[in-house]
Order: sequence, then structure tokens, then C-alpha cells
Amino acid sequence: MEKQESCMPPRLVDLAAQSLLEDEAAAVAALQSLPRESFPPLFVLAVAGRRCRTVQAMVEAWPFPYLPLGALLKALPLGALLKALGCHKDILKAALNGIDALLARDFRPTRWKLQVLDLRSDAETNFWHVWAGLGDRVSASPSRESGAAQPSPEKRGVGPSSPGEKQQFASTEVLVLLSDLCFMKPPVDALLPFLVKRVKQNKLIPRLRCRKLEILDEPLENSIMHMILEKVELARVEQVEVNCKWNLVDLALFVPFLGQMIHLNRLFLSGIQVHASISRKVKRLWAKFTTQLSKLQQLQHLDLDFMRSPAGRLHKMFKYLLPPLESLSITNRGLMECDLKYLCTCPNTSQLRRLDLSDQQLTYFNPHYLHTLLERTSATLEHLNLGGCKMTDFQFTTILPALGQCSQLHCFRFPGNTLPMAALENVLRHVLLQRKIRSLEMSFPVECQRIRNLRAFEDWQDMLIMIEVDLGVQLTCFEPDLEPWRSCYSIWFDVQM
Repeated sequence: MEKQESCMPPRLVDLAAQSLLEDEAAAVAALQSLPRESFPPLFVLAVAGRRCRTVQAMVEAWPFPYLPLGALLKALPLGALLKALGCHKDILKAALNGIDALLARDFRPTRWKLQVLDLRSDAETNFWHVWAGLGDRVSASPSRESGAAQPSPEKRGVGPSSPGEKQQFASTEVLVLLSDLCFMKPPVDALLPFLVKRVKQNKLIPRLRCRKLEILDEPLENSIMHMILEKVELARVEQVEVNCKWNLVDLALFVPFLGQMIHLNRLFLSGIQVHASISRKVKRLWAKFTTQLSKLQQLQHLDLDFMRSPAGRLHKMFKYLLPPLESLSITNRGLMECDLKYLCTCPNTSQLRRLDLSDQQLTYFNPHYLHTLLERTSATLEHLNLGGCKMTDFQFTTILPALGQCSQLHCFRFPGNTLPMAALENVLRHVLLQRKIRSLEMSFPVECQRIRNLRAFEDWQDMLIMIEVDLGVQLTCFEPDLEPWRSCYSIWFDVQM
């Protein structure tokens, strides 16, 4: 049966599409009289064959309300996909040129039904499977799972318009672009240049709907970026990543948009330069930022990687957070002892599943605060990263009872903490007793970091074997061949119970 299906002759519609594409000028001219069922297979061939002129013309004449271009690029067969990936920007640019031509018109073309251009590669839709002949269920609109659900074709009148139907043209109200949006130089795709060009030319831009918003490296100037953000349906944004050299003024200018992202689930801030002194201006700008957090009622993941932050002001941020956080990351020396003291009693940290305090200087912090934080989250914490914190053996000894209570801990990372062999043995035994741990990362004991101290390394191996026997576990080293006495070296263990 499978052999017969693989030998089936091509459909007439496919042969017609291939024949039409041999003459691109003829293909463009024929679009006005082309049956709408022929559009998807012809569009697939045009994309795979890098027929940018045809792609642009077909976008202008698209007879369906939904065009999932990103999903098509991902769904193409391997051979065509490899060919299409090299011209991804060209195809996207051609599609956007079609949108540009539509928005420039004073009237709505008779056949144009396009309302959503979906540029996401992970959109779940059976559109191409159906209309390219690969499926058996008809669907001319995205599935509910795609995040862009539309009414059924019958309700929307996807079929040919009636002779007396009036076509009213309202460009920015009709067309929606679905895509993750990334502000950076140079841009990662053709979408940002398209939007910037229209803004600079004082032209209207379509409404934008995105799940992820990124501002990376060297972003656009604030005025242009803000004009684009005004067209984004901010209530639909679920993730925001800011990783650039902003100062607190730049961040404060962005927060009015942030406050409108009422369904934001993850916020990542990195590289923001804030003067360490608490001047009146810094306090005012920081307050402007933190008060907007009270509007983010679905925020569950907060990542802060400040290069410099207001000393001891994190509690001002957390008091505005409403829901309990699922993950919290405060890295790169942005933490002070008073901040840690507040976190160990903060209601938002009581149900953490992931805690990352890597590269914080905890050497002189009172370990009681970290002990309290781990104790409060012991029933939910799954991932803990204390790498590069330069904690002493006394500090680790203090937190061991709480660490041993973390019954759900799967991954524990603490390289960059120079501990003697006895202290490491205590840590391993407390953690492994919970039976849930699956991966460990640590530095070698301080005794093994002395140049070519082979005897200490043999003692270290003997200790690991003893732990395996006593606790009934198997510790598999990922990189056992590297020289263990190198002081910069950390080691990963895969743990099997």
C-alpha cells in the first residue's frame, strides 16, 4: 500500500502550478483568474523555488484570511527546505513587499481576504497539509493552538464575494502580523527593516501580535522603537528580554509599554547600567519601573542580570510583584545582603522551582538568610545554581540542613566555590539522600587543585566510590579525561539512583 501511494502520479493542480511557474510573468498575470484552491500549492512551489516576484504578487491577491508563511518554511521537505533557508530573508522580504503594496492602495482589491500574516515558525496549523494536498480536513484558518484562532470559513465568508458586496478598506484594522519581534542592529530578519522604513516614511504599519519581544545588543533609537511598540498588541506579549546597554532612563521610558503586558509570563533584564548611589533621580526612575510590576499579574519567571543596580533596592521591586514566582535568577553581582534578607521572607519566593544566584559575591553574607530561603522552598525547588558565589565551607555547612530538605531538587550547580574534600563530601551526602537529584556540577576539592597532587585526587576518587556504595547511587563524570588539578576546572556528574 505504501509503495503504491509513493508511486501515485502528481495531481493535475500540481502539474498546472509547476507549468505556470516556468513563466513567472505569466504566473503573476494569471493570479486574478486562478481558482483559490490553486493558490496554496502554487505558493509552496514559489517559495521553494525562490520565486520572490510571484510570492509578492500572491500575497497581494491572497484569497484566504490567514497566511502561515513561517510554518511553511519549516514544513517544506528537506531538500526544498535547505534551499529555502538560504533565501529566508528574501522570501520574507517579498511577502512584506506584498503587504506594503496592499497598504499603499486606496481601495481594497476584490479578491484580497488576507487578515493575518503569520511569520512564526512554530505556529501549529494544518493549513499547508490541507491545501497542498497532504491532509484530508479543510481548514483555511489557524488552529486554536496556534494562538491566532479565527472564526470558521463559513462564518467569515472565505469564499468568493457576492457580486453586490461592498469592499471597505481599512489597512491597519484589517491586517495583523504575527511574529516574535526583535529590536537589534543588524536586524535578524526582514521584518524590522520593513517596520522602520514605514515609520521613517510616516506610513501606517499593520497591527503587530507577538508572544516574545526582544531588545538586544545595540537597539533602535527610542523614538522609532516606541512608534513600533504602539502598534504591538501588548496584552498578548508573554516574554520580554532586554539585553543591552540601557541606563535607568531608557528603562523608565520603556516601562509604560511594560505595564500594558498584562499576560507577561517571563521578564529578563540584563546589562542595564544603574549608578550604585541612591540619588533622588535614581530613586524616582527606579520607582517608575517597579510600580509597573503590580500590573503583571501573570509573571512567573524573573531574571535579573544587572551589571550595576541600585544598592539594596530589590525589595522595592518585589513588594509590587503579586503572584508567587516559579523561577528567580539574580546574577552578576546585583545582590546585597539586605536584598537576600528580604527574599528569604518575601511571599513571592515561597514556591520557587528554580533559583539562580550564580556569580554573586556571598563570601561575607550571613548564611542564615540563604538557609531560610532554601528551607521555605524545600518542597518545590528543582534547580539550584550557586556557581561562582565563592562561599566558604562554614557557609555551606550552615545551609546543609535546609539543602538536605529540598526533596524535589533535580539539578544542583555550585562550581566556583573552593571547598575542602570533607565539606564537599557533606554536601554530596545531604543532596543525594533526597533521591531526586539527577545532575551535579562542582569544582574539585581544594586539595586536588594543587599542582599535580595525584594522591589527593586518588583520595577524591575513593571518597566518591564510598558515597556510591553507601547511598546506592552511580556518579558518571561527563569529562573524566581532563586534568583534575587545574584550578579553573569544574566537573559535571550525571546521577543515577
